[in-house]
Amino acid sequence: MITQRTQTVIRCVGGAAITILCIGCAQIFNFDKEYLIRNESSGGGGAGGDASGGGAGGDASGGGAGGGGAGGGPVELDCDVNEIPPGVDLHLSLIDDLEDGNNRIKYIERRHGYWVVFNDGTGVKQEPTNSARLVSAIDPPRPGSNGEISKKALHTSGEGFTTWGAGVSTDLNDTFYDASEYRGITFWARADGDSFTDLNVDFVDRQTVWDGGICVQEPTEPRTGCNDHFHTSVTLDSRWRYFHVTASCLVQQGFGMQFDGVKMDELKTLHFTVFGPQAFSIWIDDISFYR
Repeated sequence: MITQRTQTVIRCVGGAAITILCIGCAQIFNFDKEYLIRNESSGGGGAGGDASGGGAGGDASGGGAGGGGAGGGPVELDCDVNEIPPGVDLHLSLIDDLEDGNNRIKYIERRHGYWVVFNDGTGVKQEPTNSARLVSAIDPPRPGSNGEISKKALHTSGEGFTTWGAGVSTDLNDTFYDASEYRGITFWARADGDSFTDLNVDFVDRQTVWDGGICVQEPTEPRTGCNDHFHTSVTLDSRWRYFHVTASCLVQQGFGMQFDGVKMDELKTLHFTVFGPQAFSIWIDDISFYR
């Protein structure tokens, strides 16, 4: 059973000045980094890279705009099966591959934000305590489906969070981000051997966020409150697995103000959360939007 969550007290940092040195042309000129990736096997992984070179599973020349699949149309993914089947082609727009080692997402398609740790304040400790240290080396590096190597990923661990849990998140813009051209996100993830394995993924939009001006921050009437975000959950294991989260498949828990669907044209934040007091140690890599 999922426990109702209260307002997150730790907010992502907004925008920051971008240094021109050591960043790719996609960041400087706002070029879209779009690529085609094929999941050859569930035991593999998306490749590393940075904003100027190859991203997860390829580079900017790996695929143009449009749909994937042999027929040229968009691939239909099953809402009940979050793992992407082998051989599926998807057109992706990179959010972050973590290969630069910092917690700032890639400046692509006007997206900017920072990965941060967040929790309900009840646990023993969540590591890292400093969000700037969220990116860790993958040992051994994860082989990619196109022959490249992913060497870094987000890693967080902790236990004892008894209200709604703990996780990592990133804003997508200072205000709200128009992600309406995308159908959802993809990412690679795994859990260490002794970790709790249920990972919740939230799409936080204007409708459900506490400062969006729609839901009621301090409700006096039932089913009018905030933070009942559109979400799904995936089950991790010790292998790197490739997941999709499709916006049209997401549902609310039911405790807050209810809406017809996630508002992709006013998306605020992505949350990856572990609910409950169980010990967890999770890794997340190569996060992208997909069309």
